[in-house]
Amino acid sequence: MKSLGALALAFLFNPAFAAAPADNGFDRAVEEMLASDPQIQAQRALVDKSRARHLTTLSTFIPRLTAEGRDDQTSEPFRTRSQSVLAMGRLNLFRSGADWAALNAADWSIKKEEAGLRKIELISERESAQLLINVVQAVRRREVYKTLYSTNEDIQKIVELRYRRGLTALQEVQKATIERDNSLARLQDAIRAEADATALAQARLGEKPLPVDWPWRDILDSAKTKTLLSRRLDPLKIPKFQEGELAVTASEYRAKENFRRFLPTVDLSVGYGYVDYQAVHDTSWVTSLSLTIPLFDLSNNGAYRESVADRRFEEANRLRLRRETESDWTSSRNRLETAVTSAKSRQSNVAMAMSLYEDNRRRLQQGRSSVNDVAVDQNRLAEAELLAVDGWATAHVNFLEFCHSLGLRYAACR
Repeated sequence: MKSLGALALAFLFNPAFAAAPADNGFDRAVEEMLASDPQIQAQRALVDKSRARHLTTLSTFIPRLTAEGRDDQTSEPFRTRSQSVLAMGRLNLFRSGADWAALNAADWSIKKEEAGLRKIELISERESAQLLINVVQAVRRREVYKTLYSTNEDIQKIVELRYRRGLTALQEVQKATIERDNSLARLQDAIRAEADATALAQARLGEKPLPVDWPWRDILDSAKTKTLLSRRLDPLKIPKFQEGELAVTASEYRAKENFRRFLPTVDLSVGYGYVDYQAVHDTSWVTSLSLTIPLFDLSNNGAYRESVADRRFEEANRLRLRRETESDWTSSRNRLETAVTSAKSRQSNVAMAMSLYEDNRRRLQQGRSSVNDVAVDQNRLAEAELLAVDGWATAHVNFLEFCHSLGLRYAACR
């Protein structure tokens, strides 16, 4: 049977009280989650689509080659037959800048989709890391309740033994039994909460080992946090704002492209042909230079007005994103600073609660305290540890949010 001193040490050396080791598999788990995230795969498809559109735009600068062959026969008024083969090349010489504007719009659209991919990666990283942090938090809470139950179980046995020796009243045994059963119920709730958190994480990761230690406790519990908090905001490095900025540039070039479609164009065509008509064989070169002046095309007018409206929308959206970016950085910075301070304070309370508990359990051994008094201190200790667990979980989430508010993945903040 454990002594009460051993029970105190069980609390003190409970893994929920200790800092996490460095190697916890957290990074590996996050990367595996990102690799299978359908959001990222879908965004990569959009990047590939924009690159394909860029290739289509680039083709306007490359000659188009065609070949045509004909075999014509007539029977009236007399039978004749003619054969011809024509190879034709057509080259865009001048589009009043519409082709260059279209190419630039395609270039900036690729950059926009790539910024969108980085934005989705940050979102996916946050979701994945949040799931894993929830698992660590649930595991730590279950460990606290497990230790609490084990302690209450042993205290109940000690009090029952003292009762049999006539050293304590029956009511003390009943109180100890109630505390033991209550702590068992809390442990069972914690086990279910851990199972739920694990199931959500494994739905993304698969049936692979999950990390059970705080991944960034060494950073949050050191002066590195001050260095991190001193980083300043640069909106142009935030993928969300980058996407909006690039969307404005792309829309400006699309508006230019559609406007320049109202202007003249010049094309060059060069062909080489072979004709066989009534036993006469002839080959020749055909060269033509064409000037096209648009006079009226309602579709051009509609496309231009639509692109102007798109540009206005993207400019308004850029302003909204800038404000969101600045707000996210400010609020996440304040939350991280507050969360780290709170987590450290809660951890200090654990040591204080431990001291009170150890003092009271010594008095219980000497018969100068009751089970009820020890239970109060014991529950205070458990509550202090649970608050510390929740505090470190909040600090980890806020650390992640602040890194993302700088446009960085968490690995770049360490």
